[in-house]
Amino acid sequence: MGVKVTGLGPKSLTASVGMKTGAMTVPARIPLTVSLHGINPFEISPSEVNIGAFPEGASPRTIDLYYWSATRTTDSAAGTRPLLPPPTLQIPDDDPFLSVSTPVVLTAAERLQLALLLQANAGTAVPVHGAYRIAVTLSRSVENGTEPDIGPFERHLAISGPGANGSRRLTIKGQTVGVVALANGDVLKLGKNGEWNVLYGNTTDAELVSDRENLQLELVPEEITPSFLKVTLGAPEVRSGRTYWNLRIVVPPNAGFGSLPRDAAVVLRTVSPKPQKIRIPVQGFGFRRG
Repeated sequence: MGVKVTGLGPKSLTASVGMKTGAMTVPARIPLTVSLHGINPFEISPSEVNIGAFPEGASPRTIDLYYWSATRTTDSAAGTRPLLPPPTLQIPDDDPFLSVSTPVVLTAAERLQLALLLQANAGTAVPVHGAYRIAVTLSRSVENGTEPDIGPFERHLAISGPGANGSRRLTIKGQTVGVVALANGDVLKLGKNGEWNVLYGNTTDAELVSDRENLQLELVPEEITPSFLKVTLGAPEVRSGRTYWNLRIVVPPNAGFGSLPRDAAVVLRTVSPKPQKIRIPVQGFGFRRG
């Protein structure tokens, strides 16, 4: 019985098989059900990593990325099974804080270890016939002294391989910790418990703090999202060797109905020869009542 899989995911194929032995004149009908599961020519593991806080002076973080296949091999002497070519790696926008190594073919013993790891994560046996390891490194700064934006980040690496659907993406999330932070928490919530009545608008005050006494900050109005947020930054105040600023966010009446967008943020930057941006995530929900 020949079978051709034309799509991904589990499928059941039901057939009725006739069998006759000895003096039987009528074949006995035996129902036969075959469970098929179409799979991609390659996968990656992991597809998402959260490195948590990434403070000043931290060493680079390296992630082992595995590009592997359950149907293709990296052993050129493995008979008729198709070969798994090395992946094509692309860093979007030439992100200077992200770098990748040359893909390295895994040995048979390493493929077995990867299969056991995948099985533990998926709860079912996963064959690994071919695989490569790629070291993905995230740096806290680069050689020319440039620093990433302060605040939450999401960086990506594109991985391409064989097949019509031959593209995957590794997502690296975290929080860049630096010279300035909210005095309380990592997210600025507008209104009372994150809500306000859009009929009346809202004014929320928050405090920024830095360990540097001589640090100067300024707003970046064109990058504040959403644009209806009216933000003012108070004068710096030094207390016990630390510098504080009052940050005021005003939502005008009849603006911001519903949840703020995921990318809502107040953006500032340091006033220096090499300015560094600070992104303060903003959350809130505007309801209408009255």
